[in-house]
Amino acid sequence: MVYSRKLTCPVCKNNFTNMKVKESKLRIEQTDTDLFVKYIGDTHPLMYSAIVCPECGYSSLENNFENVNPRKRKVIEDTITPRWIKKDYTETRTIDESIDCTKLSLYCAEVMKFKKIELAGICLKIGWLYRLKGDEMEKRFLSLSRNLYEESYLEEESEMDEITHLYLIGELSRRIGDMPSAINWLGRVISNPYIKNNPQVEKLARDQWEDVKEYRALPSKAN
Repeated sequence: MVYSRKLTCPVCKNNFTNMKVKESKLRIEQTDTDLFVKYIGDTHPLMYSAIVCPECGYSSLENNFENVNPRKRKVIEDTITPRWIKKDYTETRTIDESIDCTKLSLYCAEVMKFKKIELAGICLKIGWLYRLKGDEMEKRFLSLSRNLYEESYLEEESEMDEITHLYLIGELSRRIGDMPSAINWLGRVISNPYIKNNPQVEKLARDQWEDVKEYRALPSKAN
């Protein structure tokens, strides 16, 4: 299910390998309501989405790994590397090692001052990894992700599709038990004039809107 590929760290120029899941071998089992795709089998691509340089400690999700300008490089060299106790995550990983790697990528993203929407996405992935593990820590990271998505929507310019952005805030609110917020944000999705442009999210939003119907009928719970 996995294969090894060669990489060069954009911070310290160290050459190392990283495992990657063979996408051709993946078979979808189901898609959860917060857009997490589950696959048949024990190996999930999310387990290898965070890349960690064993030499300097720089860590990033795969899609951002090469995106290191001189300012970010200096931040890693000054903040991460001096505290880095060398550890090798280049072979096959356990779920706990995958969580550690993704948390490292979150820490690096924080010190490099990534946008809140990017931090939200990393927190969401950590929450999903805890879901794979069956660990209650999932809820903590879904909550962090929800808060960051909400702050991003209110404060930042975002490249994320607005319908998806609104829906994730609402659905993550529902999953962590914040029903007033879920009602507010899912309502924004349902009433958005561009909802038809995203039929997948429209269906999910309408299903979840029905799910919170009993709370919508009780004003005391929405205040």
